[in-house]
Amino acid sequence: MSNGDGQLVRISPDGVSLEDNGTDGILFAAGQTLFKWDLVEAADPFESCAAFGGMATEADHGKDLFHLWAYSLPTAPASKPPIVMTGCVGSGKTRTLKGLTELFGIPWVALKVEEKTESDFWPAVNAGGLLTLDNADTRTRWLPDVLANAATDGCASRRRLYTDSENIVLRANSWIGVTSANPTFGNDPGLADRVMIVRLLRRTGETADSELSAEIARNRNAGLSHLAQTLRAALADKGPVPSGLNSRHPDFARFAVRIGRALGKEDRAVAALRAAEKDKSAFCLENDSIASALLALVQRDGRVSGTAGELGRQLLGIDPDLENQVTPKRLSKRLLSLWPHLEQVVKAKREEDRNHVSRYSFRTQDQPAGYAGY
Repeated sequence: MSNGDGQLVRISPDGVSLEDNGTDGILFAAGQTLFKWDLVEAADPFESCAAFGGMATEADHGKDLFHLWAYSLPTAPASKPPIVMTGCVGSGKTRTLKGLTELFGIPWVALKVEEKTESDFWPAVNAGGLLTLDNADTRTRWLPDVLANAATDGCASRRRLYTDSENIVLRANSWIGVTSANPTFGNDPGLADRVMIVRLLRRTGETADSELSAEIARNRNAGLSHLAQTLRAALADKGPVPSGLNSRHPDFARFAVRIGRALGKEDRAVAALRAAEKDKSAFCLENDSIASALLALVQRDGRVSGTAGELGRQLLGIDPDLENQVTPKRLSKRLLSLWPHLEQVVKAKREEDRNHVSRYSFRTQDQPAGYAGY
């Protein structure tokens, strides 16, 4: 990790030490380093700083998931899962991400998500650090595809100058956080599979923004020292790690488990990653008008079945506004794209009859033991 322009903190399985910038061939460019900090007695900033410790999450795993993600920032793998902070006004979505930049000592960069800001995305994410896509509350054409691309080591080619044909490649060097009170972009099946979701509740208390920043500043040395010691222990850990914790970012998940083990919270880390993997599907379906109506129908009746035409008529009983979206052809196509996520949330089955007409069946996953199935 960098430490001002002249030094770095070397983290290896053998220890943590303060070295000159350039040690081991690692040279951080001047002006692109963390604000200077000191190695001191370690203290977990998620316990000492209200900006992090005061997070109120809907699910028990939410705070653990954010802790693992935050402690992964110095690792900077090529493929990095964006984190979506979703919640009502006053839940601290933006403030929590800003607090991370204050802890690390990097510039706070927030990009307002609007149709006209697409051209700003790749230069911002190419710069490294942490990029916050703030208030992604309205449907924005470019966001799902661009964010999905960036999450899996994507890049974009841009002309360097309008006056010549020389191109430059902009890479997804930054970690990405997204804040939203109305994450309609989550209905994209491909994007939902690449992000991690933290659902926040409104914070209690009236801690001033300036007090949160001052507290982070007071505890920054101890917090970064704790992070460095945690990463040292994670690097030294050669123990086995469960599989299947993140289908899109398995390397991130494996090291996150080792971070959790170093924090003395291995079981909680594994549970958080497993819950997050399933929550991706719930996030996608609840932000899709057809899927949310289907889930409401299944929740009401326990079991739903039929052809696309038959299902469409049932869905209109839940949401009449879907009339133009649930024609047999459109509904079949949408169900196919959502199918991997539907299988995670409900018991879903699709069969073709002798006339090659698909018939769908859905039921809740918590049917009683004697339930006969489809």
